[in-house]
Amino acid sequence: MSYHLPIKIKVGESSTYFNLGDWITHYTYGIFDGEEFRLEAF
Repeated sequence: MSYHLPIKIKVGESSTYFNLGDWITHYTYGIFDGEEFRLEAF
């Protein structure tokens, strides 16, 4: 079982859970621009 999957899950009306994944297999990372957080892939 891998816990390094890039995932975005809405957990409440104003809450979201982000699992960033990993840099080795999925090449994913998170970006916060001051207003919004998002997952990106290289």
